[in-house]
Amino acid sequence: MSKEAKYASHLPVFEELFKMSSFKNVLEFGCGNYSTSFFLDHCDKVTSIENWDENWYNKIKQEISSKKHTLIYSKGIGAIDYLKNDYYDLIFVDADKRQECINASFGKSSVIVVHDLGHKNIGKGFLKGIIANNYILFMATISYPATSIFTNDRYLIEKLSNNNKFITIDQMEFVEMFLVN
Repeated sequence: MSKEAKYASHLPVFEELFKMSSFKNVLEFGCGNYSTSFFLDHCDKVTSIENWDENWYNKIKQEISSKKHTLIYSKGIGAIDYLKNDYYDLIFVDADKRQECINASFGKSSVIVVHDLGHKNIGKGFLKGIIANNYILFMATISYPATSIFTNDRYLIEKLSNNNKFITIDQMEFVEMFLVN
């Protein structure tokens, strides 16, 4: 697998999502050459929070510059403090402390996209957030590693349900896939 294929596997998912709906204000946990550039090409406002690697943050800061981009470095779980009362059209999670970032995102966006849902940093703790906020989980069949979408947006649920590039994962399937040893 090429480096681009591994690190940009979420781009086909975004291309499909952006055909279905408009996302003007986006937050991403974990900045990157691929996701950040895609969002800057398609959105009015992009906030990127790098919470793992300060060297990576500095590299992105030098390489990507736009008036519509806010780049923040916040080590570890402190990144979720930036959510406070803001609401985003879409939140993308591809960062350290994924479970915490996902949990904090419920109620802050009706669309939460997670790269590498099977990542070792994700555990059973966020299942409560899915149920409590009536989110439905879709897995993309067009990306590997898996990119997943949590949404409670009825319009998007209908669009995703009728698109063969996505499959619905009910909560029991989710438990069986990721939480059973």
